Amino acid sequence: MRPADIINPLQDTLRDYTQGWGTVSVAGDPFNVFEQLTTGPHGLLIVLHWDGDQPAGSTRQSPFVKNSLEVYVGRNLGLSLDPGEVLYRPDLVDGEKPLSEQVAEIREHIRAFDFETIANLPKTLTERRLSYGGCGPVILPGGMPMHAYRLTFNLNTSLPTI
Repeated sequence: MRPADIINPLQDTLRDYTQGWGTVSVAGDPFNVFEQLTTGPHGLLIVLHWDGDQPAGSTRQSPFVKNSLEVYVGRNLGLSLDPGEVLYRPDLVDGEKPLSEQVAEIREHIRAFDFETIANLPKTLTERRLSYGGCGPVILPGGMPMHAYRLTFNLNTSLPTI
């Protein structure tokens, strides 16, 4: 299963879910995530990023892999004296829900997503749903915290026969 086979259906379902109140995009590489979170439009931003895979079987020759996916959820609000202020206080962002609440809603939406509902999906899928791996704040490489959270998910698939 190719990374696009995982990312594209998730991007489509998140676009439908957040229509009118969020923007969904895909990062081309790890640093593109930070570019999108800092230059994207104001409002809720969701950036999907395939973070690679690793063997999932009992041997390195195993045809199974564990794909890692990162979902960044944030708001491009610029810098603040208190970087955490908009994470919990909705009144600071035009009456929107707190970012932490939106993150929780998006997490549950992703956890409920069923890959078996996708037509023409490659037959290398070994699980129907993503496994949740945790959530944490987004910190820029220089140590500056952002108004964003990073959710991690995993999906086991098999490699195509060669």
